Amino acid sequence: MDVTVIPDEDIIGHRSMAALTLLQSIYIKES
Repeated sequence: MDVTVIPDEDIIGHRSMAALTLLQSIYIKES
């Protein structure tokens, strides 16, 4: 798989979604 084919926006968006999901899971556990 050639990483250069993936647009930067898609990578940033994926990382943002992953971060939000992680934060939500931590928040739910602590609440």
